[in-house]
Amino acid sequence: MDTTHLIDKTGAGSVIHSSTVAEERFVNLSHTDPLAAFCFAVGVLSIVLIAASIGSARLKSRFKWLGTMGGKFALILVGAFFLLLPIAIHLPGSHGDLWPGLAQAVPATFYFTVNITGVAGELEEWTPVIHQVMGDGLLSLLYYQVLCFYTVAAPVMLALTAVDFFANGFTGLLLYVESAKKSVLGRDIYVFYDLNDNTVTLAKDLLDHVQKGGRRSRSMPLLVFCDLSSAAVADGNGMAQQVREEAYGCATVVFTPLGLESVPGHLARWTQTRCNVYYLVVSDDTDDNVRATIALCDTLTSQMVSWEMGARAWDVDRVGARPSLTDRTRRYAGNIHVWCVHGNPDDDLIFDSLPHRRPDEEVLARLFRRNRGHGSKEERRRRIVEGLSPLMVRVRDLVEVRLLSEERQVVWDSLVSHPLTEVLDPVDVSAGLVPRQRLVVLVLGVGSFGAEAVRAAFWFGRLPGVELRIVGVDLEAGKRLGELAAMWPGLMAERVPEGEPSCLADLAEPLAEDGAEGKALPTVCLVQADARTEDLSPLLAGKEVEALCWGPDGAGTCTVSIGRESRVYTVTCLGDDEVDLDVSLRLHRTLSERVLAGTLDEATPPQCNPLVSVLVRSEEVLESVRNISGGEERFGLVPFGSTEDVFSYDSILAAPWEDASVNLQAAYDGAQAAAAGRPTEVGRGRAMEDYNAYEVRKLSNRAATRFTFYRLWCLGLGDGAQRDVSGELQGRWLAKLGVAPVLERLAAGDACAVAALAGVRPGPAGTGAEERAARRRALAAGDARLRSEHPLLCAMGDLEHARWCAFLRANGWRALEGGFDGLERTMAFVGRSPRPGKPHPHESMRLMRHYYLVDDPATYRDHGADCADDPAACDRMVVAECLRILSHGYVAPKVGLPRGGAPADGGAERERPAAPGGREDGGPGKAGSGGGNATGAQS
Repeated sequence: MDTTHLIDKTGAGSVIHSSTVAEERFVNLSHTDPLAAFCFAVGVLSIVLIAASIGSARLKSRFKWLGTMGGKFALILVGAFFLLLPIAIHLPGSHGDLWPGLAQAVPATFYFTVNITGVAGELEEWTPVIHQVMGDGLLSLLYYQVLCFYTVAAPVMLALTAVDFFANGFTGLLLYVESAKKSVLGRDIYVFYDLNDNTVTLAKDLLDHVQKGGRRSRSMPLLVFCDLSSAAVADGNGMAQQVREEAYGCATVVFTPLGLESVPGHLARWTQTRCNVYYLVVSDDTDDNVRATIALCDTLTSQMVSWEMGARAWDVDRVGARPSLTDRTRRYAGNIHVWCVHGNPDDDLIFDSLPHRRPDEEVLARLFRRNRGHGSKEERRRRIVEGLSPLMVRVRDLVEVRLLSEERQVVWDSLVSHPLTEVLDPVDVSAGLVPRQRLVVLVLGVGSFGAEAVRAAFWFGRLPGVELRIVGVDLEAGKRLGELAAMWPGLMAERVPEGEPSCLADLAEPLAEDGAEGKALPTVCLVQADARTEDLSPLLAGKEVEALCWGPDGAGTCTVSIGRESRVYTVTCLGDDEVDLDVSLRLHRTLSERVLAGTLDEATPPQCNPLVSVLVRSEEVLESVRNISGGEERFGLVPFGSTEDVFSYDSILAAPWEDASVNLQAAYDGAQAAAAGRPTEVGRGRAMEDYNAYEVRKLSNRAATRFTFYRLWCLGLGDGAQRDVSGELQGRWLAKLGVAPVLERLAAGDACAVAALAGVRPGPAGTGAEERAARRRALAAGDARLRSEHPLLCAMGDLEHARWCAFLRANGWRALEGGFDGLERTMAFVGRSPRPGKPHPHESMRLMRHYYLVDDPATYRDHGADCADDPAACDRMVVAECLRILSHGYVAPKVGLPRGGAPADGGAERERPAAPGGREDGGPGKAGSGGGNATGAQS
């Protein structure tokens, strides 16, 4: 093989010409230097990564630095360095061997790399070397072309990186100036993560409320869209322009490439105590939302820890076990509100662990320099981290973080605005035994929204006299069954005898004397069918069809039907608005024809049987469906779930349920204070600190408050739908329960009232069999006395406990079996031990096991006695205070139309001893008990 290469030098550069004899192959690798081939591959890979980072949003989400100009410029430098390294090794005058040549060539390579960023590459000198190291043919030509690309791209990327750097500095300065201006009049600041449909929808609805707010002091907020590239702001499908137009004259808008975690450091100091700052992490990527929120919480915690240690002269020994906080920290924490849209159920545990993350390295380094001592560096560092831990926990618990699940919010809102009770006949537990009713919740499509509908109906349907059956319909029912059983085994395992209420059978009318107890059937089952076809016709016609269910031995089968006596509530969520609407209309017509034919019960007006709830994501289609059901004819078809409804001001920023959940925690804290003989007034700072301790506590409190209007239905005070809570309604509620005097006496510390709403403190301490038996007898006697004095309050408390048990099962919790011995083994296994003066630990958050997760009220009471606790008091507290919690409660709401400043009640400024329910009690317990509990106000 013979090849002749002619190098024709010109002033503009060099061009490689080659003439090849007939026997030459197109590519000859035998003359290619291995190091040069490897460097060539690295150079090409850098170009591929740059191209992928431009076109792949997922890649930029996973590796944030790839989305920046600096990251792309770094890839250019790396690729150019590797391409120029073989050239530097083989230039004339260089050492011939690899290692000496490499040592000599690396500095030269740096020099060449810097040169090409300034359009000073020496291509005419490098061209012969390219042929020398890459051999003949195509590879040398490709190497030359790639090097030409880097020669052109490097100076361009340098210029773009410089522009991006100065743009970051400019927007950072702009953000500082604008936040300083807003702090003068105490305006609000809203920080949106990313620019997408969700953030734009929420921002536009927020601005609409600002324009309607009326008062000037509530106008002109600052809206910050962060973590954006200049291209996203310039294009963004017109989103940035939409926000600018909407904000004209009523708000200031800043678009910045700064990361979410960098925003707190660019706000003026005055905003920390004068302005509410709302961080809205609602991008489309839920995993990225969680990552960004964790980084933000780390930044906020490090800020406040630095302030606190500065006030202590950076002496870690002055922190203490229960550190007090400065006024600046308390006010700043009270003004921070973080919302994060997430998708993974296990994210709760991730956020629970945030207070135990390592402190910021800068804080640790400063403490390490200031706190000299004996021992190795590792030992000193360990002591500093341990000494700082109480301050980290206290500061982090003050930061308000709300995890939002789009599916959960959509379904819960729907079941509150259009409750399951709309298809049931009214009942009144106070008037005596209630009639038995059979409620069939039909869920079409068991995807993410359908699975959430199954879970929510499981605990919303815990109503007196109601036999609950949940039937899911899915084309892949077998796969869905396995997924539900793996995630929520307690929910799928429940079986109730046919004809029996799903809870508290003693509140329902007895069966006929000759009526035999029915066969135990699963509460939840799945039918494999295509809801869009005739597959569903036999079930809708009232025939028995085969369904899949989960039992002790795994998957099995059962029969299910929609009989004549059934009340049918349908949730349609097949994933497409048009399909959902079409299927829902046909299903409603079919069931309505059965009602007219007398083969399906007709509900007592104004109740409606059947009721079809259809998931509609488009606001335009949803409005049309509302017009259908709101016309001249009564039509039981209700839409829910549009994006505009989910990401709206009323659903997120001004949602009343979050304030009600905090009020519920304050009610519990007030009852415990009364039991301990302390003042019962509870400020927001104290309530928020206990409320923020565990995510599962927040979720349980939210569920307890959402169930309020169902409780009104149980006593004949409403149809279960959401309504305004008036003083007259509260009076009727308390009069029926007969607890108005109890509430008044509780505030005065009356012993009987404390026993009813704060709990009986049973018998002697200790965990021996005799001590536990004595406590069981004492608690049984106190419970019998309470049931004779307040029978309706105790009955509604039992109903609340049944709902709480169903709620825990629907979230993956299971009973802690094996009696008290099993409890002690489990607590020893997870490393929890009893604390003096506190109830015995009774649950494990990591294992998701709870000792109080039992349905029988007597067993529940005995388990409480085993732990030196009266957990049923919390159930009675929730029942008695549920309306007051919703109306105004113990704590002023944080958001009406959001306003700046510190809490009006001054709660954040008060110091207190360790409160029950916080982390000091060793973890979660049943809210309302002194055990400190993560599973809610009832927990």
